[in-house]
Amino acid sequence: MRVVQPLFQPGIYYNYKANQHLSNAQKDARDAFTRQLTADIKSAYFNYQKAGQVVTLLNNTTPVLEENLRVSKSLFDNGSRTQETVFRAEAELADLEQQIAEAERNRILAANYFNFLLNKPFDSPIANSDPEKLIFPNPIPVEEAYARAGEYREELKQLENAVKASGSSVGAAKSRFLPGVSLVFDYGFQGEEYRFTSDDDYWMGSAVLSWNLFNGGQDKAKLQKARLEKQSLQTTQQELGLQIRMQVDEAHQNLLVAGSAITSARKSLERNRKSFRIIEKKYANGLSP
Repeated sequence: MRVVQPLFQPGIYYNYKANQHLSNAQKDARDAFTRQLTADIKSAYFNYQKAGQVVTLLNNTTPVLEENLRVSKSLFDNGSRTQETVFRAEAELADLEQQIAEAERNRILAANYFNFLLNKPFDSPIANSDPEKLIFPNPIPVEEAYARAGEYREELKQLENAVKASGSSVGAAKSRFLPGVSLVFDYGFQGEEYRFTSDDDYWMGSAVLSWNLFNGGQDKAKLQKARLEKQSLQTTQQELGLQIRMQVDEAHQNLLVAGSAITSARKSLERNRKSFRIIEKKYANGLSP
């Protein structure tokens, strides 16, 4: 039986720190995947809701175009319109039917993808929400968004731990040039026969100094490799930081454009409602088709 207690072995410390940082990096990778999956699920849900709204919009348009076709035929029969009016109304209704079929397909595909992300059967029911109750977030200043991304993005933390692990690997490579000191205790039995008595046992304690003075340049090569890996990770870290800033800037601009589009759409909706009411009154009085 041999018991070895290292007294001075820098490589053990650096290897321990490197594995600790790599373990943290793996946790960061898991957290990054969780955050991305959450974002994908939310996006998939909103896309499903959007596809459903398109289907509802087109279905609500059908009675209007059917009424337009009926009136066009009536006007043509009475000689007030040419036949091209009927053809145009029929074409619009046929085009709408095609749009409804495509919208239904998109809604089904969106539902399938959402259930896929939740690891559910594709035909699982999905709860609908009222779009009018959705709260549009107030955009924060872009500089604050940069700061939050730099603080909370797990990808940056993952690379930071990877850089620390590579630094520990550099330390471990350097420690190969240093001596190692250990205490060793041996206990056993010896003799010409298999006897395990107090007359046949022995023990020995010793201090062992080991120093590898020459290893054919392998230690130096490993040190250079560790340094290059660290430099590569640092470059990747800087590149990732710039990529995340670009992502934040794009998301911030998209949010601003979406807010502007909502405001414009609401104004357009109100104008179209008023215009439709005026045309509806004219139609009821026979003044407009």
